[in-house]
Amino acid sequence: MLALPAARAQDVPPDQLVKSVTLEVIELIAKDKEIKSGNRAKLIQVIDAKVLPHFNFAAMTALAMGQSWNKANPEQKKRLTEEFRTLLVRTYASALAAYSEQKFDFRPLRAKPTDTDVIVQVRVLQPGAQPVPIDYSMEKTASGWKVYDVMVGGVSLVANYRIRRRRPDQEPVDQEPDARGRGQVMRREGERLVVSGAVTLANVGALLDEGRRHVAEGVRTVDLGEVSEMDSALLALLLAWTREALAASRTLVFANAPESLRTIARLYGVDGLLAL
Repeated sequence: MLALPAARAQDVPPDQLVKSVTLEVIELIAKDKEIKSGNRAKLIQVIDAKVLPHFNFAAMTALAMGQSWNKANPEQKKRLTEEFRTLLVRTYASALAAYSEQKFDFRPLRAKPTDTDVIVQVRVLQPGAQPVPIDYSMEKTASGWKVYDVMVGGVSLVANYRIRRRRPDQEPVDQEPDARGRGQVMRREGERLVVSGAVTLANVGALLDEGRRHVAEGVRTVDLGEVSEMDSALLALLLAWTREALAASRTLVFANAPESLRTIARLYGVDGLLAL
């Protein structure tokens, strides 16, 4: 998105902001040979410079975590916001790159001048196919309009979607993890850390700190074979632990990662950052 001067950005209507930013980024993608040849790092740089000033990542993370956000301490909130920022930026970059050669239909804004929370609708026009909706949920702040969610093809980039996986012979388990990680277990086996049970937005705050402690103590492999339920929070968790290991000049390997997790990692474009 176009990086507008602060004074101007406060006065730009949300629909005009989305349009100007989207067209600017699409034009940059179309003209950049490195991006068109698949240079993902360059694409991320463009998104980082042009789009991020108009996204409220703290609000997005809070929305994704729900009530668990209030139970997290300031340091946990900071780290979780950073990791979700990585996931969301890469997902948005992938979506924008995928449609960079299509035409965009920017729909008229249906809102009152006094509204402070709106949805800006954009449609990607594809020859011979149904238009793909991209809807931006935006709120008015002291520094201008900010995006706090993006729906691409009806799928929210911050939605708390869960992927359940269990063996055919395994009975369903109703787990309600709280901020302390109830219903979820970590156990050490030398330099191996085994994670079992549910890893979701509901308990990721507590697991973040516990896992960091194990990594600092020398864990080199995290076994995910016993994880029974997961959502996008698991990726944020693994990214945080990976950064912790790299800061200590070590490599952290994730063993027995379910295929569903690999699929999400590819979707978010972070599969190259994790040793899955």
